[in-house]
Amino acid sequence: MMDTDINIETYRLQSQDFTEMQDVLSGWDHEYRQISSGAFRGSLLHSQIGSLGIFHNRWECAIHYRGTVPEGTIGLAVTLTQTSTPIWNGQRMALDDALLQRSGEEAEYFSSPLWDSIVFAIPETELTQLIADITNDNPEEVLDGHDICHLSTQMATQVRQACITYLRAVSWSIERPTEAWKLPEIAQSIVELIARSVVDSRPQYGQKPILGRHRTLVDADPAEALIKEVAFASGFRQLGKLSRDYQKLFGELPSDTLQSHKIYAKSLPILKNDIQSF
Repeated sequence: MMDTDINIETYRLQSQDFTEMQDVLSGWDHEYRQISSGAFRGSLLHSQIGSLGIFHNRWECAIHYRGTVPEGTIGLAVTLTQTSTPIWNGQRMALDDALLQRSGEEAEYFSSPLWDSIVFAIPETELTQLIADITNDNPEEVLDGHDICHLSTQMATQVRQACITYLRAVSWSIERPTEAWKLPEIAQSIVELIARSVVDSRPQYGQKPILGRHRTLVDADPAEALIKEVAFASGFRQLGKLSRDYQKLFGELPSDTLQSHKIYAKSLPILKNDIQSF
């Protein structure tokens, strides 16, 4: 249960300066670059409730991100609006998918030209305890290899509505600071909902070998990797079964994964002098 008497801080920024927006996030070990041409427009609403960080980001240009979340936290991002299909760690993301990143694990993201999202930096001890309270399984097993949460339409709608309610409460509290006491309770309910969504969307038994092979294909050199070798490493002796199970889980064939994120990355218009290391 979150203490309602903890320190609450809020910060809001609207900017057309990409560097200024980067500097605000300098506490994270991130690298960003703008990968679509034209002027940048973005906004950030950051609220810090004790050790829980909540960021409402709106990027009105395509962004390439690579980095890690703060030590001791788990990052989870919920999309409110996107204009095309983004790529997270080589995987295509639907609107109802949520991103999950653990501390110490580097991730890569190619956003759509418009990405409106809420990112939670949740203390790892808190989220793992909530997961343990929900399920009898080891939280580590639930989180292992789980970097995209494929939420049901009902769960995704519920999470988004809860996030919108929270954003309205934050905006209200900025204008009326005496109302800020409500924020911890609302935030706690969202964190509990997130824990439930992580549990409900975890890979089922038999899917984790395929998830591992997905990461292998994402990281592989298309000129050298052989689907047959990947199949045998997964325990599949029939390429057809791997392809069917893989396509059912990811919506594409193994060969598509091997090629797609390399092609996607190479096809993006890269702006000069736009990489900033945090």
